[in-house]
Amino acid sequence: MFNSVQENTLLYPMDCLLLTTAEETDGVLVTFDSELQENGAVSPAEFVD
Repeated sequence: MFNSVQENTLLYPMDCLLLTTAEETDGVLVTFDSELQENGAVSPAEFVD
């Protein structure tokens, strides 16, 4: 799955690893990184009320 994420999103390898880990563990990746947010991560503002 890691390779397909990198091929489809053109994210850096470490970003793909973090995003894939979150997806595979049914978790949420919360980050300030806009590229990760465009590919499924959530901004801190959306996560915290």
